[in-house]
Amino acid sequence: MGNYNITDKSDFPDSSSTQNSIKVLSVHNFEFIEVLWYRTYGKVLESEVQKKQRLFALKVM
Repeated sequence: MGNYNITDKSDFPDSSSTQNSIKVLSVHNFEFIEVLWYRTYGKVLESEVQKKQRLFALKVM
């Protein structure tokens, strides 16, 4: 098995890769990801979600 460092950062996605995943998925199922994001991060990012909603609505129109 060798020595394994359980705190290796590569095992934990940073916020930027998480956001990228959410952006990709949001194209397919925006509302679900919005709810998931909201439940995960809470009201702190409410305005961020609203901004994304506006941008998404503009793309759809």
